[in-house]
Amino acid sequence: MGYGTVNGIYKAFLYISGAYYELLPPGWSWVWGIRINDKGDVVGGGSNGESRGFIYSNGSYAELRPPGWAISTAYGINNNGVVAGWGTDGSGVDKGYIYNDGSYTELLPPGWMSATAYNINDNGEVIGEGTDSAGNE
Repeated sequence: MGYGTVNGIYKAFLYISGAYYELLPPGWSWVWGIRINDKGDVVGGGSNGESRGFIYSNGSYAELRPPGWAISTAYGINNNGVVAGWGTDGSGVDKGYIYNDGSYTELLPPGWMSATAYNINDNGEVIGEGTDSAGNE
């Protein structure tokens, strides 16, 4: 999996057994693939006018953005199809999120000002980073 430009448009690709498959959700102007799980599900980010995350699974795309959030990106996916990502909520706070079967869980450690969730393992454990209340990263 990777990305590159075609006519100045960032598109992701999936490489399987010598063949390339272009990844660009319909109507989106650019996209980059970030992570792939053992089933071939791909997550990443892009835009159709607004920055948002996506999951590509079994030939279909689904947008990933928690309700009310301004932007999002999907950074990690485990072999159970659970996604970890980052975004900005409607109040302008950067938070991580978990997406699992249509439901979102916001991630912001107590007392922190911001957080990003980068990956999730098959046990549901998430790795991320952020800024605490003192502004320390």
